[in-house]
Amino acid sequence: MKNKHIGIGLVVIVVVVGLLIVFVGGILAHKPSPGLRVGVVLPLTGNFAALGEHAKNGYEMARANLSSVNVVYEDACQPKDAVSALNKMIQEDKITVMGGSFCVVGFVPMLPILDQNKIIGFNLAPNPDSTLGHQYFISTNSSIKLKAGELGKFAANTLKAKTAAIIYYNTPLGEDYRKYFQESYEQNGGKVISSQVTLVDATDFRTELTKVKALNPDLIFVVQLSKPLANLLTESRDLGISAKLLGNSQNEDQTIIDAAGKAALGFLISSDEPMPKTAVVEDFNARYFAKYGQQPDVFARNAYDSLTLQAQAYAKCGANSDCMLEYLHSVKDFQGVSGTITIQADGTAYKPTTFKVVNDGKFVQY
Repeated sequence: MKNKHIGIGLVVIVVVVGLLIVFVGGILAHKPSPGLRVGVVLPLTGNFAALGEHAKNGYEMARANLSSVNVVYEDACQPKDAVSALNKMIQEDKITVMGGSFCVVGFVPMLPILDQNKIIGFNLAPNPDSTLGHQYFISTNSSIKLKAGELGKFAANTLKAKTAAIIYYNTPLGEDYRKYFQESYEQNGGKVISSQVTLVDATDFRTELTKVKALNPDLIFVVQLSKPLANLLTESRDLGISAKLLGNSQNEDQTIIDAAGKAALGFLISSDEPMPKTAVVEDFNARYFAKYGQQPDVFARNAYDSLTLQAQAYAKCGANSDCMLEYLHSVKDFQGVSGTITIQADGTAYKPTTFKVVNDGKFVQY
């Protein structure tokens, strides 16, 4: 009888221990991994999937060089989806930093949430006024006001375009490019004779282009991206439009040339590609090409630098957001793969501008 009781007792102990293992294992399975936890919101499907994939490549290249860095990716672009993705990453993934966003239209409504939760948010794209001034905002890219101003001067003074039309997104990014390009262009002697606004997910631009053609401008400044932009280039040539077409640094994207073919010939853009190329840039270019079979674009470069700087800030401060923010604002002359980075008071990082044109199936210096 005594042995029977001992046996029952042992069975009970084994069962209890087993249940504890399962319970603790369940807790551990849902407990975030230690170290820097980075959330990233990118368009991994849809019109801009190629650009989102390039940015992801940049993060993965940086992550391979870093220890104890965990990256959570969410596929989102539009405001509602981006906000939902951010809330999920804060509540479930317990992110330390919102380490990257591509679609400005989705990033802007995230900013009040990031400020409220004291979580630093990085933007990869050029920055409209509505991103500036938020306490926990940082970017390795520049302000649209500065870049659009340079584009306006280039159009008026270098291209000698007397009249221009603008076709732009109905987003904070599109509106600021329109506003500051027009302001700079007209201050330098040009005249904007038409502004056509499109939805961010538009893929057909024949209506807008037909209106523009009737006015016969010297130049069309376009704020569009990826394959939809390739459609715009193709449609403009199909309609017999002879005006020069000018885009911005986000358009340095081989998928545009591949999709538009001959219609891309002569397309002009601003470029943030580091010039001259440092040893750091050349090394990154070689490693990226070896891994992905193509040259890195502006989003891959900014993603790489963003995660590198986040890891440095975390190494100094741990998960203390205010300490990390102070560290990031102290960054000066950092030799990144996207260029030399100094974080300015407004959270942005200015990059010198050059200009390129499509010739023989690739972007070359203008």
